[in-house]
Amino acid sequence: MARIFRPYEAKRIKKSLGGLWKSVRKDLEKGRPPSRKDAGIILSLCSEYETFVDPEWKREWSACREAISTLLEYALGGETQKAQGLVATIHEMERRCHKRYKD
Repeated sequence: MARIFRPYEAKRIKKSLGGLWKSVRKDLEKGRPPSRKDAGIILSLCSEYETFVDPEWKREWSACREAISTLLEYALGGETQKAQGLVATIHEMERRCHKRYKD
């Protein structure tokens, strides 16, 4: 597989998204929903990253983004258990995608 160049901006967005996702995941593990602010930032970062999504893995990215959006809706709506149930699904989606497409 050829190495894919990602501009600095893409890397910055991805690192910010990863750090915030880790924080949200840990909160959910403790039964706490994320703040509305953090949820909004995650969705905003997903939108910003959209321009860097490669057509080869766009379908996987879209599915993961939709799962994150659903998880946040559940969490902010007080359905913490449903949100917690999606954490493992999203982690597995991310793991499979990185294994398949990331160097």
